Amino acid sequence: MRELITARLNEMRGSEDKSLLKDVLEDIFLAMYDETERKYAALERRVRDELPRVYAPFAVHMTVLPRAQIEAGHPYLSPMLPEEADAPSVSAGEIVAALHDEAAPAPDAGASNL
Repeated sequence: MRELITARLNEMRGSEDKSLLKDVLEDIFLAMYDETERKYAALERRVRDELPRVYAPFAVHMTVLPRAQIEAGHPYLSPMLPEEADAPSVSAGEIVAALHDEAAPAPDAGASNL
């Protein structure tokens, strides 16, 4: 972002107004940008410093598996919700109805909300 602002300001040539604008932008906005970056870095450091204390005793292992490969007794890889291991039972009629509902236009789709 700093480079973009500097590049745009360097493209300006000509009148005193542009020179004044360039000086103001460099003094104010670049300082504001630097301060914002410093604050974000400090916030990120603070969050990272606090995370190990909160989450140190926990380990989260995640992956995506086909349902057929889920092992019921695996010590690490189990569904977050037990019912997620069961294959969903959806009838063809429910799928067609859902597709029909999705394809139907909303009653006020043509109305303007001005």
